[in-house]
Amino acid sequence: MVAEGDLVALRYPQAGVAWDVTRWLSLALVYRHRFQLDVDQSFNIRADIGTPGQPPAVPNATLDERARSVDLFQPWQLVLGSALRLPRRVLVTYDLTFARFSEAPTPAAAYDLTLDIGKLNDLVKLPPSRPYPDAGFHDTLSPALGVELGLLRGALAEHLDLDLRGGYRYEASPVPEQLSESSFGDADKHIISGGLGLELRKLGRVLPRPLSIDGFAAVTVLPERVFRKLDPRSAVGDFTVQGLVWQAGGQVRWRF
Repeated sequence: MVAEGDLVALRYPQAGVAWDVTRWLSLALVYRHRFQLDVDQSFNIRADIGTPGQPPAVPNATLDERARSVDLFQPWQLVLGSALRLPRRVLVTYDLTFARFSEAPTPAAAYDLTLDIGKLNDLVKLPPSRPYPDAGFHDTLSPALGVELGLLRGALAEHLDLDLRGGYRYEASPVPEQLSESSFGDADKHIISGGLGLELRKLGRVLPRPLSIDGFAAVTVLPERVFRKLDPRSAVGDFTVQGLVWQAGGQVRWRF
């Protein structure tokens, strides 16, 4: 068996601009380009067909297959963001993301299959690769809101800053009702998060610069969404999507 692969780097542009309108208001605009990974896989099998130890009934039979699909699709996005700095050390951020999901390709593989088994060819009929309809995804708008509250500033003889953070994001599902053959399962997402930011300063000669420690926890809520098929003979049938996805993370940053 011989396996070969050709991995090609893919690049896509991103650009952004920020504008400090006033001391208390900033605006930003970000563009992220479309990205997708085109997967092209094939295999070739050469073998003799027959009983072990006997002359092959079909010598040098061949099976060639090639499959083409798309993975890791990211639509192009346009994001409008804002930051509002309020009194009492309160920062409020808001952004709105437009995502062009209507350009999403069908997430199914198209294949070519060729079989040559000599005198047995007439006994085997391989169906051709079927055409798939468009995925039918629709564009989405996703709002997000974040708040940061400076609880402590310069506490403990100016050695400590402590920030409390919270956020909410809504992501609408781009997947339409799955009434016929396709069965793409997805639901709207409500993302709720909270976090703390701690900055330590003047820690002595070993760490003369500030040390920042940040942590967060979040949950993504997928409310129940029921997909129903028009055809009662559907091999998949009706199905439901729902769930919770928990996330947590942290980082430590030291300024040189």
